[in-house]
Amino acid sequence: MAGGALACLAAFRSRGGQLEGKAIHVVMVLAISWAALSMVLAGTMGPGGLFALFDRFGVGLFLVFAIAPCVYWEDESREFLFRVFAVLGIYLSIVSIGQLSGIPSLVWPSYILDPNVGIHIERARGPYVESVANGLMLSYSAAFAVGVALVDRSRRWRVAGGVVAALCAVGILLTLTRAIWLGAAAAAIAATILIPQLRRLALPGAVTLILAVGLVYTFVPGVSEGAEARAEDEYPVWDRLNTNSAGARMLESNPVAGIGWNNSASKMVEYIRQGDTYPVSVSSGQVEIHNVFLSRLAEIGIPGFVLWLAVLVMAVVAAVVRVPDYSSLEPLRSVLAAMLIVWTFAAMLGPAPYLQPNYVLWTVAGAVSLGSLVRLPPRASTWPVK
Repeated sequence: MAGGALACLAAFRSRGGQLEGKAIHVVMVLAISWAALSMVLAGTMGPGGLFALFDRFGVGLFLVFAIAPCVYWEDESREFLFRVFAVLGIYLSIVSIGQLSGIPSLVWPSYILDPNVGIHIERARGPYVESVANGLMLSYSAAFAVGVALVDRSRRWRVAGGVVAALCAVGILLTLTRAIWLGAAAAAIAATILIPQLRRLALPGAVTLILAVGLVYTFVPGVSEGAEARAEDEYPVWDRLNTNSAGARMLESNPVAGIGWNNSASKMVEYIRQGDTYPVSVSSGQVEIHNVFLSRLAEIGIPGFVLWLAVLVMAVVAAVVRVPDYSSLEPLRSVLAAMLIVWTFAAMLGPAPYLQPNYVLWTVAGAVSLGSLVRLPPRASTWPVK
């Protein structure tokens, strides 16, 4: 990754562009430093902790955020990004349909069908062999596909974008994951309200989606039973109640330094208690806190959480809320808004350690923020006016 980042930066600088130091970069360094200090104090500064610090806490995420403007500063590169994710949506949807419908010829790579690899074999889990990660990427791809359908210069791509968005909706259903269902539904409602072009298409789009989902629900073997079973399954709810209550006790035990970055899973057994209205499930003592925000509080304490949250707000949330410096960034900002909504639901209801979904979110946030992060190379007058 470092080599690719340096190559992109070098190419950008050779065109006359320049990175600019901003307050967000300082806060990123402070947040990483606090998390690293937390590991040292807790004695968890091993290979696993360092890997988690890089990929889960933010070193790698912050790096792609900073470098993304150097990659996606041209209109053509962003259009290519939209199309790539539309194509990815086709792949993920077909694999999900093939897995749940029992058509192995549609599933590649074959390890997706191996029950000994990964988890959630009974759900559409894609190449990630995990249904939440698959659902996040399907949701992201759906958002990009809608963008292709609305703004792509090619009529063929616009038609294809609409088809891919519908396929991704089917794939999202097949993940049989409530956090993804809720997040995708919330993102779709928000997009329909905020984007005028979608408001005009809301009724035919809703009818098409209902028909597609209804056909899958009716004719794909096991989907209706699986969806109903997931909707009624109380064990995941108990896991969340147990681990989140334990997380609150962890925070109470050390509110300043926390129990140590990447340490909640190993300490979980010490903090699990019997609830008044729910049992301690078998898996509760073996998993980490199922809420990213509470997990950060428990592991790195209140000061570290404030720094981490400040980075999230200044980098990702601000990119959604702030009007971009260039009008051609508006479609990507709308996609980022949908992505952030889905990710937030997943983060509120699970640990969200998924590498590709997290990296994609921060990459898009960096691309949307390009006007405030870099000094752009000289460009023809066709560049949208500030």
